Amino acid sequence: MTEALKKRAKQLYQSLRRRERERQRRGVPQALWSNLPKLEMAFTSDELAYWLLRVSCRLRGGGQVWQCPYTKSFLAIAEITIDHVTPLDRGGMTALDNFAVTDPRTNRIKSNLSPEEFKRLRWLVEEFDARAAAGIWKRLAQPPVHKMNELRTAARKRRAG
Repeated sequence: MTEALKKRAKQLYQSLRRRERERQRRGVPQALWSNLPKLEMAFTSDELAYWLLRVSCRLRGGGQVWQCPYTKSFLAIAEITIDHVTPLDRGGMTALDNFAVTDPRTNRIKSNLSPEEFKRLRWLVEEFDARAAAGIWKRLAQPPVHKMNELRTAARKRRAG
């Protein structure tokens, strides 16, 4: 296992852990956050790294690449993100058997769709002419407006402080 893979697995693990913690805190007053039970993940970052090697890792051009199950595109280690196959808001779990390796753009577009719904969306968009389809994919890949506002606010705070 390469150091790059271990490092990326640790980054992905920390991101998943942070999102799970945010989900745990949702709807709980901030004053009570310290009373929440300690967040226990069902796997470690090392287990995530081994999972990454097992699932869709291929050797290609002298290096390791991963293939997105939705788009079939090949991704380098720095490009991969983890998708919840069954979305969290539809009863999916943060567990290795509910993950797929995707690129950030596809992950953002898929959002909380099931794999079947995402496949139908891809089929529908591809029915448009190439320029229209490209425009639709570009708009779908943009973060939601509320997320963009959060990013702008954070950038302003960094510049001011």
